[in-house]
Amino acid sequence: MTNKSKIRMPETRNWLRLDNAAKIFPVISNRVRTSVFRLSFELNDVVKIKELQMALDESLDEFPYFRSQLKKGFFWYWLEPSEASPRIQFDQGPPCRSFKIKHRNHLLIRILAKDKMISAEFMHVLCDGGGGMHFLQALIRRYGNHCGWDLDEKKIKLKESTGAIKEQMEDSYKKHFNKYLPKPDSLSKAYHLPFKIDRKPVLKVTSFETNTSEIIKVSKKYNVSLTEFLASVYLYVLQRFYLQSSKRDQRKKDSILRIEIPVNLRNIIPSKTLRNFALFIMPEIDPKLGEYSFEEITQVVHHYMQMETDKRQIMRIIRRNVGGEKNLMVRAIPLFLKIPVLLVAFSLFGPNLYSGLITNFGRSNVPADCLPYINRLRFYPPPPDPKIKVSMAMVSHEEKLVFSFSNLTNTMKFEKKVIRFLQNEGLTLKILKA
Repeated sequence: MTNKSKIRMPETRNWLRLDNAAKIFPVISNRVRTSVFRLSFELNDVVKIKELQMALDESLDEFPYFRSQLKKGFFWYWLEPSEASPRIQFDQGPPCRSFKIKHRNHLLIRILAKDKMISAEFMHVLCDGGGGMHFLQALIRRYGNHCGWDLDEKKIKLKESTGAIKEQMEDSYKKHFNKYLPKPDSLSKAYHLPFKIDRKPVLKVTSFETNTSEIIKVSKKYNVSLTEFLASVYLYVLQRFYLQSSKRDQRKKDSILRIEIPVNLRNIIPSKTLRNFALFIMPEIDPKLGEYSFEEITQVVHHYMQMETDKRQIMRIIRRNVGGEKNLMVRAIPLFLKIPVLLVAFSLFGPNLYSGLITNFGRSNVPADCLPYINRLRFYPPPPDPKIKVSMAMVSHEEKLVFSFSNLTNTMKFEKKVIRFLQNEGLTLKILKA
């Protein structure tokens, strides 16, 4: 096993600047807005803790980037190697809880186990879902090796090459930044659900399962992809709440219904990074122009996503996001002065600009030799901002599509309308045990 005191980041230095997406999370994260997401594998047998602990130790040696801690400097936060040896935790209480980032040697990843479930939680400072899944799949494979699963031994890596580790730690935003591109247009404020939340909200996650082929068949009926179909359902339900509330509010303030949809840029721009490399696209409708039918919404979403996922448009967004951090005046400002500015910017240009969030992780791409041992997967996005209140995420494994609602309110009105819509489309839905 690797001597942890000698772990070094690439390029002969023992620290890493945060990538562009990660920079905001240490500033905005708190007990509610934790910036922590979860990926879970539900196995066919009860989890063996001893074997899982061995797999975790080996996986952290294989991927040293994940043994990182967050440090606060004079100008920016940064990541540096930690000597921590995390233990497997029993999965209890709300998911996606905050990390104690101010504690020494505290990693930004935790592995939890309960019954047949193995879960990995990551703070977005460290990685996005793509990087997190890469680590978790390696962990599951190593766990299966210790449990005697019938696996292809050639695919069980013992150590990554120096070149591979360097690629995994690449800041792909900075690599593909082009200062000569125009910035994308600015956005107006968006509508938010009228639900109330407690002073100290607690995250509640509800998961449902449906047949992957069946829901894809329904999507094709509307000539859209699965992501476009479910994003349209989300917007359609938002419109129902907006139309109800606008009867009481004749001003119809902030009428734009806009949702954030994360896009894995690795599918557009080649990259092997395990860090963040995703951007948001935000399809929208404006009910002030008149009520939209569901079919009309599907077409708006489809064409918007086709345009905004074009590589040229993606490069414009990267240019805007990375351009700010490259400004010499911004870089020279001490962190204690940057923080209040970043908080104001987040307030103005963060959740104010969108009504909800939906993320489709897509197919799990679990290696074929692991399939007999895995029942289903789940994906929980970070807890929604208190303005957003409810978000939705999904992941598919074989013929099981699991979608989960993350909710900070005391009502499930939104979830019930989405479920009712899907049932009316002929889909069979099963609620899953937490």
